[in-house]
Amino acid sequence: AFERVGTGIMLAPNAVKALAGIGLAHALDGTAVAAPTIRNREWDTGEFLFELALGEGAETTYGAPFLLAHRGDLHAALQQAVPRELMTLGARLVGVEPAGERVALVFDDGSRRVVDVVVVADGVHSVVRGSLFTQSPANFTGRVAYRAVYPSTLIQATGRAPESLVGTKQDKSVTRLDCAWPKVAHYAGGGGPNVP
Repeated sequence: AFERVGTGIMLAPNAVKALAGIGLAHALDGTAVAAPTIRNREWDTGEFLFELALGEGAETTYGAPFLLAHRGDLHAALQQAVPRELMTLGARLVGVEPAGERVALVFDDGSRRVVDVVVVADGVHSVVRGSLFTQSPANFTGRVAYRAVYPSTLIQATGRAPESLVGTKQDKSVTRLDCAWPKVAHYAGGGGPNVP
């Protein structure tokens, strides 16, 4: 079984349309929030800089809403699209090899599974990328993000509506996503180069 992991995620209309394309158009109903705006403010004074209107306008313009969701809810929705017998649990992927017109996934328990397509989304230490291409070492940029998840009741008590808020100062930012409203809000505090 999968554990609920992660924090908030923004799903732009193109991502929401991709979910609809695999039969998950309504999989996040009741958990995700259609963002009315993205607001940008000075991080330390709160001075308003600009606002990107989304809401119904985004859906009209792009054919899908701009959603704020919890990553765990997105994972749960994606699980619905994959039959259980096609999942390999309890084994770690250690390689990918050509198998004629298909691709073989190689696992640490010695098992293999031949598939038609591999979608690579395994991060900076990608096993798949390392199997197919020359891997260069990761280069630390000095940028970090601190994340927290807290009950959205803390925001609701202020009377504020759900929003996506970005506070900026030069190349530093602080982000707040009200995702999975009314249950969860997400805070990501970011730093710039050489800034803790």
